[in-house]
Amino acid sequence: MFGSVQSVARNLDAFQEEFSLLIVDECHRIGDDEDSQYQQILTHLE
Repeated sequence: MFGSVQSVARNLDAFQEEFSLLIVDECHRIGDDEDSQYQQILTHLE
């Protein structure tokens, strides 16, 4: 499964399965801001 950070962040409820691997392209863009879309996704998938 793949999607843009924007698409995934808007549809977090669609990601209820457990994932054993997450690959993030452009991971240098992930900041410490808890409200960022990246952080919302990472928190949801933990």
